[in-house]
Amino acid sequence: FNIVSNRYLEDHDKKLRTEKELNLLEATHKFSTTRQFDPVVQQFNDPRLEERYKVALDAQEVEVGTRFENRIPPSYKKRVSNHYGIISHQAHNPDGLQVWDKLEEERLRGHQKKHNFEWNTLQQDVVMDRQTDERKMNKVAPERFAEQKRRGYDIIDNRAYGHLWKEKTFHDDFGSKFKRMTPWQKTQMARREDGDDNVKTIRLDPASSSSEHRSHHQHQHQHQHQHQHHL
Repeated sequence: FNIVSNRYLEDHDKKLRTEKELNLLEATHKFSTTRQFDPVVQQFNDPRLEERYKVALDAQEVEVGTRFENRIPPSYKKRVSNHYGIISHQAHNPDGLQVWDKLEEERLRGHQKKHNFEWNTLQQDVVMDRQTDERKMNKVAPERFAEQKRRGYDIIDNRAYGHLWKEKTFHDDFGSKFKRMTPWQKTQMARREDGDDNVKTIRLDPASSSSEHRSHHQHQHQHQHQHQHHL
């Protein structure tokens, strides 16, 4: 190599090309070692590294999505809106929507059975309460408040019964419409064969009644006297 002419003594052009290629390869190796990523185009300088990065990125996205789905609660994962688009209303999973419809029908049927059972139980309770109240009221004699009504005033505050300002309201008992018959009325009902509702009372003459009483007394006295004489 001639340092004055800066040329090789033999095959200068060939050696110069070889030297340029070596320098280029050395610069390329140095650049690829220190500058693997290009920040301008946002890509790796080596196509093989760029391909491996894309594959790794896709795998990472799939892993993140799988972990996210695994963390979702089953009640939220199997929601109705997951089977169709809530905006477009297009069904993505018709079978899943049919399952949801059947579950909804069963739920409504269960609520209907519960409602019918509660309604029937309520009606039975109402009937039992009504019977209990009627039995309690039937235990109260209709004549319980008859004396107060017949008296016409309250013996505690001496207020008369009525509807005026200073009067006291008298509340009739529930059995006031069904008054029981007195023993005398029952005997008269047993004697009524012709269907006449009038009570028949036999009145005696005072003179005849006194004479009949004296004759009955004398007859009884004679009977006692004969019985003593016979003894």
